Amino acid sequence: MFLFGFLWMFVFTQVQGLPYFNESDHLSPPKRLCRRLVPVALYAALLISFYATALKPFSNIVEIFRIPPVLYLLVLFVGFVAWLFLYIRSNFRKHCQKNSLPQENNRSQGTTARTVLPILITFICYAIMIAVSVIFETLHLQMNLMAMCYILVVIMSILALFSMVIYDGSLGRMTLDTEDGK
Repeated sequence: MFLFGFLWMFVFTQVQGLPYFNESDHLSPPKRLCRRLVPVALYAALLISFYATALKPFSNIVEIFRIPPVLYLLVLFVGFVAWLFLYIRSNFRKHCQKNSLPQENNRSQGTTARTVLPILITFICYAIMIAVSVIFETLHLQMNLMAMCYILVVIMSILALFSMVIYDGSLGRMTLDTEDGK
């Protein structure tokens, strides 16, 4: 299930970006189409040969169609959570800038705290994830393994996004000065 589900994602979304496929601009459209269909044909042949011989004939083939929708929904969820964190942070920053020092003075003060705090928060997020995993194991939750994986991935995504927002907010963005060769 996982092999062919993730292979589906690779064949239909990623393999077309490989340099071999991008160098086919000089080919005629039929040859270019044939080159694009080779990975799909290989995937289909591998899928049919595996499910026809290794498993009950095609009884579990619908399993491969579970992985791509879950991954796309997860990308939408993580994107929404990231947008939400960034929206909250920008509104919080706008609110705080009304009553604070100018940005240059604010950045120069407490540089050690600005460096240590994000690292500390990252370790706290990691500890929370471990604690959630231990709680799941201790309580012997009787749930589907996939459901448990989804829950853990969602929690980890939220914690990782929170940690990234803290890093971005406290360390700031770095820019390269390109004027006068500097």
